[in-house]
Amino acid sequence: MKKIHIKMLLLLLFNVSIVLAQEKNVTGNIIDEKGTPLLGVTILVKGTTTGTQTDFDGNYTISCKEGSVLVFSYVGYKNQERTVADNLVINITMEEDVALLNEVLIVGYGKSSKVDNTGAITKIKSEQLDNVPVASIQEALSGKASGVFIESQSGKIDGAIKVRIRGTNSIGGNNEPLYVVDGLVIAGGTRDINFNNIESLEVLKDAAATAIYGSRGANGVVLITTKKGKQGKTRFNVDFQNGFSEPTNLRDFMNAAQYRDFFRVAAVNSFGDNTGNFFADTILGDLSQGQDVDTDWQDLAFRNAKLTQFSVGASGGSEKSRFYTNLSYDHQEGILIGNDLKKLNGILNFEHDVSDRVSLGVSATISRLETNSVAGDNAFATPIQLVAQAPISPIRDEDGNLIRYDQVGSIISGYYSAVIEDANSTRNTTSDRILANLYADYEITDWFNIRGELGLDRGSRKAFAFQNSNTQGNEITGGFGSTTITKFQTFSPKIYATIDKKINDNHDINLVIGTEAQKTRTEIGGGTATGFISGLDQTGTGAVPTGVFGSTANNGFYSYFGRLTYKLNNKYIVGFTGRYDKSSAFDDGVFFPAVSAAWKISEESFLKGSKVLSFMKLRSSYGISGNNFNGFPSLALFSPVAYNKLAGLSPTQLANNDLSWETTTTFDAGLELGFLDNRINLELNYYAKQTKDLIQRRPIDATSGFTGFSANVGNIENKGFEVTLNTVNVDTEDFKWETNINFSQNKNKVTKLINGQPILSTNDSYMNALIEGEPIGVFFGREYAGVDATNGDALYYLNDGTGGTTNDPNAANFKVLGSPNPDWIAGISNQLRYKNIDLSFLFNVVQGNKIHKAADGFMVGGDFIDNQLVSELNYWTPENTNTDIPQPRLVGGNGTAASSRFLQDGSYIRLKNISLGYNFDPKLLEKIKLTSLRIYVTGQNLLTFTKYDGWDPEVSTDFLANGNNVFQGVDFYSAPQAKTVTVGLKVGF
Repeated sequence: MKKIHIKMLLLLLFNVSIVLAQEKNVTGNIIDEKGTPLLGVTILVKGTTTGTQTDFDGNYTISCKEGSVLVFSYVGYKNQERTVADNLVINITMEEDVALLNEVLIVGYGKSSKVDNTGAITKIKSEQLDNVPVASIQEALSGKASGVFIESQSGKIDGAIKVRIRGTNSIGGNNEPLYVVDGLVIAGGTRDINFNNIESLEVLKDAAATAIYGSRGANGVVLITTKKGKQGKTRFNVDFQNGFSEPTNLRDFMNAAQYRDFFRVAAVNSFGDNTGNFFADTILGDLSQGQDVDTDWQDLAFRNAKLTQFSVGASGGSEKSRFYTNLSYDHQEGILIGNDLKKLNGILNFEHDVSDRVSLGVSATISRLETNSVAGDNAFATPIQLVAQAPISPIRDEDGNLIRYDQVGSIISGYYSAVIEDANSTRNTTSDRILANLYADYEITDWFNIRGELGLDRGSRKAFAFQNSNTQGNEITGGFGSTTITKFQTFSPKIYATIDKKINDNHDINLVIGTEAQKTRTEIGGGTATGFISGLDQTGTGAVPTGVFGSTANNGFYSYFGRLTYKLNNKYIVGFTGRYDKSSAFDDGVFFPAVSAAWKISEESFLKGSKVLSFMKLRSSYGISGNNFNGFPSLALFSPVAYNKLAGLSPTQLANNDLSWETTTTFDAGLELGFLDNRINLELNYYAKQTKDLIQRRPIDATSGFTGFSANVGNIENKGFEVTLNTVNVDTEDFKWETNINFSQNKNKVTKLINGQPILSTNDSYMNALIEGEPIGVFFGREYAGVDATNGDALYYLNDGTGGTTNDPNAANFKVLGSPNPDWIAGISNQLRYKNIDLSFLFNVVQGNKIHKAADGFMVGGDFIDNQLVSELNYWTPENTNTDIPQPRLVGGNGTAASSRFLQDGSYIRLKNISLGYNFDPKLLEKIKLTSLRIYVTGQNLLTFTKYDGWDPEVSTDFLANGNNVFQGVDFYSAPQAKTVTVGLKVGF
């Protein structure tokens, strides 16, 4: 019996040894198509529960038998299978799965899968934003999302950026979208944020998506999610860029010889030979200052600007804690002299799992932004107005001193020079800001979660300006200094619960409900002074204090919000969203609701399994959102005054207890289609928005002591159509080519004004107007009729029904001449990869808008001493009658009145961005202990195709457009956009 037992034991051990001998340890490395190691890729032995995951460097080891099939899976990528044979090393390059791209969308207070989402949302991924050489997120976003019109108002490095999501909603209020960073609503723009730290951007466009932000959602919402750390060993990344910028375009002005001849002709045409030549000799002599020069003043306004960006970051973590941190420095010179920007930005995102169900985290950004600015476009002190100087004028006198042409001239004085302003003044602004959001997350069950957050947005801004006694207007006072300090602090606590429950196989419920509050305190203080001695420029060192000012404001609101989404049979989805807001700006609170629905038609039996149509969803929404106003527009306000050296109060604003939010009602319908296993994705959207209760100033009898008060009077309509097409054109192991095309058309119309009366510009030089039935800011003015062939007079259409013309611009009736709003916009981008080389480029298209070249009235006609455009040399003469350029006349105003002569098509196609990069082979990098190495070159605004003959078609002069929704599309000495080329290096280790 013993022998039998021993034999059986030996046989069992032999069989086990055979089994064990069949087990193999398979290892490998898993990367994405760019060569980046992937953390957390799941490797399973098919048909078993045996599996593992890749580490931080993309490495794995798994034990399995020969002949086993390994399945490699990762969210957003195609599953791959490999059979284990003699090979003990299996390396995998994961390929993106188009069907799962953008699978998860960030929405208000939560997340949603794209296939189940009922709202109109566009997602922009981090790789579409990385290393674009611009100063703000808005500029980097340009051309990448349908329905989003982004316009840099000028080429100033600190110039304003206009963002319009599905049109302009308000006349007197804010039209910018709401920006939310990691759950924290921020104000004042996004320049403080380094967009290389952004993981994704979600642009919320319809009521289903924005109503959860209630009174702040009417202009759309941009959700910004920053990068987070992942489990694994700490990895470092270093990024360096260096480049240069120059103007995208320059204009052709007369040289010295052309200017002399043209000026003399204009003087003679106005005053005859003797008097005209006398004036010409005298004025030309004053302007030349006894020197024979040919000065290119336009060249002096611009420079070849330098750009340097550097950042170093780290990320990693354990099973319990994860972190991401980055520190960056950015120095960009502007293309205008005296204009530059420096930015220091740091970020820390930290997450810690207290237990399996409780986690804590913080997202914090700290920044310092310093800008050196130049004067507004309407001031001679701004660099680009140097073009008004005569080319015969030298910059310096024979002793080397800068010449003040506003102080010379026996008949006509010249202009103050921006070169003098640049040498003798400072306009510096320094801003410090902290954005922080603390959160605690408690997962009570697998389907019930509570999250609490406390947000802080705290900053200060010091605006310092100094002009010494050599600057215009400060010769007698001994210089002028001004300092303004602004401090603000916003606390935003919120708590909300999420229920995400699947009830059997047919019903899915997602519910979010919560409350939020916000309190903001703003303090402003400063002073001005004159009388400075050389070497001292701080405001406090001025001998004569000329003013002191200060104010404090507290405002806030509280809210209740909720969203319910119900899905039936994975086909039919309905959503309900609502928010109640009560603000210090208005007496009454308002509820903002929205309802939405979606039908996943591709899940129906008659389409499921289709080889051509892989996805089809029809969705629609209807809801209301608001446009909140800062300050206290509904209250009676008073300001301190002094009377006979006693303090008092003076009423400055009438109360209107009925005043409330501007509200926008939106209907949206969308169709999403996927073809050929979702290699082709098409999205179509139609929307109609009605904004009512626009806040405008209603005039009243001045005998009341007031000229008007704020009232809800006025309506605006926006209707539009959007198309987004994403295609994977080629997808092989070595070569991949993807294309994105987005198209948007928006029709804007003012449908109601106070008593139906148009609101026209009070300055005849600018033609923007508000007229019922027309787009906001429509151009309304004289219609230019060309030149009288018999005498060279500029002619204007009378527009009185007779078809007649007049040479008197004051006799011409005004008419609608065009709109500053584009008929349609588009973005066309391509991403190509061949082995380790990648190329991407984006064309931005804007079509159908008009631009008023308001400054050109000073550059034509020989009306004054300004230098003139070369095109004016084709002026009318008795021998040259076939021209639309009038006869030049000194101080004659022939053809210089604001009219359609200076209105031009502003359509353009621009190569907004192009980038070429090379990623070194991971196997090579492993030998030198690097995880990634990339070199690249990037260009911004390299090509522009347009018929517009001004400096740049992407324009809206700052002194009119900043804070004003009506005066748009005006070019008044506005700097062109910068053309930028950078070379960069990214290193990971």
